[in-house]
Amino acid sequence: MIAQTKIESVKQYLYAEFPDFEIRDAEDVVSWKFRVVKNSATFCDLKFERLFWTLFEDVKKVLKDLELSKVMKNNFKKTVIVTKEGQLKVF
Repeated sequence: MIAQTKIESVKQYLYAEFPDFEIRDAEDVVSWKFRVVKNSATFCDLKFERLFWTLFEDVKKVLKDLELSKVMKNNFKKTVIVTKEGQLKVF
């Protein structure tokens, strides 16, 4: 099970980086996913591979180091995946 504090850390990061957006989240079979939405339209999807949550303690620091928000802003309407190794992939 993923620690709720880590999920909340991601939400806090996303709300800080996308202050005028709605952040939705849900668990699926292989990941935890977040959707950044504005005016009912998806801006970007974000998924985390399940093992990421156990391998990294300070989730917010990892996201800042990866410059996740910059990658998301540069990949409008795409899905960004945070791998178990703490790397980003865009689809």
